[in-house]
Amino acid sequence: MKLNVRELTRPSASVVGPSAGKWALVDVAHNDTRDSAQRLSEKKIRQASSVSETSDHSSQDRVRALEQQLRAAEQKLHDTRRHHQLQLQEKDRELAIKDRELTEANRRHGNVEERAQLTEQREQATQLVKDRELAEANRREADLSAQNTALRRELEGKTKELAAHNTEVWRIPANKVITMGTIGTGGWGEVLEGTVSVAVKRLFAAIVNPRNLERLQREMMLLAEVRHPNLVQFIGAVFDQSPPLIITELLDMNLRQAYERKQLDPGNRLSIFMDIALALNYLHQRYDPIIHRDVSAPNVLLQRMPNHQWKGKVSDLGSANFLQHAHTMGEGAIIYSPPEVMPQPLARPPPQTVKIDVYSYGIVLAEVTASRFPSQDNFPEMFERIKRERPAVYELILGCIEREPSHRPSMAQVMVKLNKIAPF
Repeated sequence: MKLNVRELTRPSASVVGPSAGKWALVDVAHNDTRDSAQRLSEKKIRQASSVSETSDHSSQDRVRALEQQLRAAEQKLHDTRRHHQLQLQEKDRELAIKDRELTEANRRHGNVEERAQLTEQREQATQLVKDRELAEANRREADLSAQNTALRRELEGKTKELAAHNTEVWRIPANKVITMGTIGTGGWGEVLEGTVSVAVKRLFAAIVNPRNLERLQREMMLLAEVRHPNLVQFIGAVFDQSPPLIITELLDMNLRQAYERKQLDPGNRLSIFMDIALALNYLHQRYDPIIHRDVSAPNVLLQRMPNHQWKGKVSDLGSANFLQHAHTMGEGAIIYSPPEVMPQPLARPPPQTVKIDVYSYGIVLAEVTASRFPSQDNFPEMFERIKRERPAVYELILGCIEREPSHRPSMAQVMVKLNKIAPF
């Protein structure tokens, strides 16, 4: 049965009698209907709630999904940013390395340039030093050339002076020439056989042996090559008998005999020492220099000239070197010897130079100036006396006897100094 709800629920003023029972049924139905409606409503509400809850759950799921997607997107963005950041850091590191490499390259390049500049500066400084040294060498060469020119002029003047002083050096006293039979006749006159007085040196038999004879012959061949007015003239040698003989010109006396006999005037001493210097300079200036090695007062011979002056000549040129190898030195010869020729045990002897003769010359000069035979004991007294009485001669002596050979003057320099010294 279908009921009209509005009818059933219409208000009524009073319900009595049988009608009341009908309305009761209606009320019941109404209540049932109301309950059903309520239940339906509740059901609908529950359905709506369920739908709403379902809808809410779906929304929440979607939100959660969206949130998850958002978080995933944010994480992906974060990861992408982190990756990019790492890439940027790596690029920064690479750039920093490149910058350091570039800086180092620039520094090396700067060092190379600096080294190049320093090298160029050193080369310039070296060239400047070389130029200065060359200029100094040229200046010294010019000075030496000027000195040599002046020296040659002085020597030429001194040679002319000596030639005028030693007049008629060719003159031979008649009592020294013995003539014999006639050999022939020429346009100017007849030729006679003659002899003159000569000096003959006979060697000691103790030194005669094949080795020494061979050395002596070499010395005689050398001696035959030299010719100088202030060297004792070598005439020849005899080897076809034993012991051998060495023949030279004959002179009057030696230098030691002359000062011991008081035969020397002040002018004679200066002239004689110039003669000795000329002879030694001639030997030292040869293309193959000759060292006498035995310059001493006994080995300087004197020739009396017509003007009553003495001419000095150095003797024993050829035999001095030979005798030093073959025999003992002569009396007092060690006094004239420089330090470099003294024997030194376990020491290699230094090379010998012409300065050996310069040293010996200085000792002879001291001996003749003091007129006293030199020895280690009386050297201080001799030098003190010479220094007091002949200071210029003393300075020359000191230069000649320097211990270091290179500090001694040459014989040419000695001649220049002699030319400035007053007669003594």
